[in-house]
Amino acid sequence: EMKELCKSDDDEDQDIVAFDQQAQEDWHSDWVMELIRITKPGKAIIIEDVDTPVCDKSSEWGGVPTAWWKFAVDEYGWDVDPDSIEIVEAAWYPHRYNVFMRKNVKSGSNKIVKNLSRDDGPITTCPASYWNEEMNAPNVMEYDVDLEVISRIWAEYEKDVQPHLSTGNSTDDFCLVTPYSPDTVTWEHDDGVIRSDIKWYSTRNEKTFNKYAQFVEELGLKDLVKGTWIDSDDPTIYAIFFIPRSHSEVYQFHEDWRYTAKTQITTMLVPINKFDIHLKYYDADDEERDYEYKLGKGIGFAGGFIHTTGLGDGEEEDVLLCVYLGSQDEKIWRIARNNIGDELEYYNSPIKGFTRNENYPDKKICQYGAPIKYPWKEGKE
Repeated sequence: EMKELCKSDDDEDQDIVAFDQQAQEDWHSDWVMELIRITKPGKAIIIEDVDTPVCDKSSEWGGVPTAWWKFAVDEYGWDVDPDSIEIVEAAWYPHRYNVFMRKNVKSGSNKIVKNLSRDDGPITTCPASYWNEEMNAPNVMEYDVDLEVISRIWAEYEKDVQPHLSTGNSTDDFCLVTPYSPDTVTWEHDDGVIRSDIKWYSTRNEKTFNKYAQFVEELGLKDLVKGTWIDSDDPTIYAIFFIPRSHSEVYQFHEDWRYTAKTQITTMLVPINKFDIHLKYYDADDEERDYEYKLGKGIGFAGGFIHTTGLGDGEEEDVLLCVYLGSQDEKIWRIARNNIGDELEYYNSPIKGFTRNENYPDKKICQYGAPIKYPWKEGKE
């Protein structure tokens, strides 16, 4: 029993105790992060009847100490105000406690630093914020991309990914994840109804990653953010993948990166063909606005940018090249890793290089099995 190990002087026993406590903290963080995800900005989050660590005399099955909560905000990159955290010692069960916290106000708040032009020079505050006057939104930019490079990326996509779209299977080079496959245990949906054919194909080996990383270099995506958005002369490419889709019938507003990451982690989206389904986002006035994808243009966004895939149908799939860029800072990488850990089998760590998912080393992520049947295609095929 774990409590017996707590009393042991043996080094191996103490290592087991330490490992168990780390697992408790990671589990509690996963639980809290899900609560944060479904909570509106500025609203309260309450966690009740939290147990203390297993080695405490009063602990029944183990938990986390009261001092852990404020520490965990930075450790796990929670999108909450650390000053809002309150511990309430009186709980329903004896020897337990409750926790109150408040999710950060969304990035449209008056806390934003409005850097109206990248021509003003590097942003010296890290993490930094960036203001887009035209889109009336923080931490988002549109940029030009070379169409000749795009044509070569499309040619590689046609060979590497497009032939496998209808199979429902990952390949040796790309890991497929969809929101609806019963064989992919990392994604859940509320009622089992399929409302989009969106797919994520992420690079699965170092050779493939390096091939597409060269395209990222040629597009100059790292140059757009180094020393301005990201406090680094050579930002790390955390991940590269393709996102094809031809149908979307419901909005799923979300933020790729928590506001606490500011601009130190950036999603770069580059259309590689003509688009029918575009992007919708919330601006700083909490109004829904539309952004139209265009060949020759890309869009980059960072912490707190709330957006969704738009609605529509296309004769063929719209395809985005998606690149995650970020700082080498360990705290920033931890925020990124905790965000993307459930969607990628491999990623490029600034600490360890191209590596297997560290959050879920044994978890099934890549999809295999029968192709998904899409209701809107029935009768057309």
